[in-house]
Amino acid sequence: MKRYIVFLSVLLACIVIAAPNPNGDSDGDSVSDYDEYVADTNMSDSNDYFRVTAFSNGPPARVFFKSSTNRFYTLEWCESLPTASWTNVPDRYRIRGIHGPDVMTDTNPPTGICFYRLLVSIAGPPPNELTDDNESTSIGEDEDITSGDGFNVLDNAYNPDGPSPASVSSVDSITIMINSSDQTSDFTIPTLSGPGTYTLTHAATGNQADLTLAADGTVTLINDDPLLFDFLNSSDSASLQVDYTVTDGEDTDSSTASIGVTGSNDLSDGNEETYIGPEQDITGFFNLLDNAYNPDGPSTASVNSIDSISFEVKGQDASPNFLINPTPPSAPGTYTLTHIPSGGTADLTIGANGDLTLVNDPTPLFGFVDGYAASLNIEYTVTDGFETDASIVKIIIFEY
Repeated sequence: MKRYIVFLSVLLACIVIAAPNPNGDSDGDSVSDYDEYVADTNMSDSNDYFRVTAFSNGPPARVFFKSSTNRFYTLEWCESLPTASWTNVPDRYRIRGIHGPDVMTDTNPPTGICFYRLLVSIAGPPPNELTDDNESTSIGEDEDITSGDGFNVLDNAYNPDGPSPASVSSVDSITIMINSSDQTSDFTIPTLSGPGTYTLTHAATGNQADLTLAADGTVTLINDDPLLFDFLNSSDSASLQVDYTVTDGEDTDSSTASIGVTGSNDLSDGNEETYIGPEQDITGFFNLLDNAYNPDGPSTASVNSIDSISFEVKGQDASPNFLINPTPPSAPGTYTLTHIPSGGTADLTIGANGDLTLVNDPTPLFGFVDGYAASLNIEYTVTDGFETDASIVKIIIFEY
């Protein structure tokens, strides 16, 4: 269908300051002095008034006119008259004039019959509105933030007028606070630029996590193993603060996203076992704390107490056949163990540092073992000065 374009000049007065009489027409050009005031044309010159001087169907469609640098011009379109519903042509809203011959262009005109109108106003475009408030969330030191958690820094962005949807344009700084003290220097942070993924590394431990701030505002924090903040104990806290910039394609706003991290104590000590012959000693090679995990202190892991000592022979409890001196076991130290039927003895020593020795007397403690297995079972507690963990060590005796 052939497209017809009708151009209408319409005056729009948005601000009136000491305006002329709206009924006056000083130059007799049938355009009131008030309308000429709004259009910034010469109300004393009958050849100078606001009008379309030429047009081109295109595409693109072009509307030619004379403009003033003191006024703003809008191009609108509709599909039918006279009950028109006018729509702004994209990017043609309240554009400042250039003082002289000017043109408004519709680079993507509708198909079919289309009508345009040109408006002039004293007021310029309203200021662009873009704001983005700060955001915060909290996690435990052993937790991640995944995309499914829904933490998005643009959820509270306000952008009613575009021209583009709000998006993150840059990551400006990353600050890491430990117990309210800036400890950023204790971490390795890549060079910051646009939205993307940044690997954060705790220099002392080498622990890492990937922090991602996407252009659409999505935030994730994915820990490696061990965890980035694994060194925190129960009384510690951390805060990961990300300063970023939001844009709508025209304006920008700066905001901060804060991720609070609650510390937890991570003391653990796995069970141990070792194998010896019936007359064999244990000296200088076995430590109960070799597999202790204590990344956050506050003190070095140590043996806090000896909780029980028991014996098994052929898979059955044989503790009534043994004496323990002193009894009951309590603090780390040396305990003399005696097998009542055979009179065999040995000194069991467990130090606070985890060293374990078993030194037999001339008559070995387990010298009676012949063709079967026995075991010495020790339950003990480890502490880091804040938390405790209970473990068991089994010394298994068998004939080679």
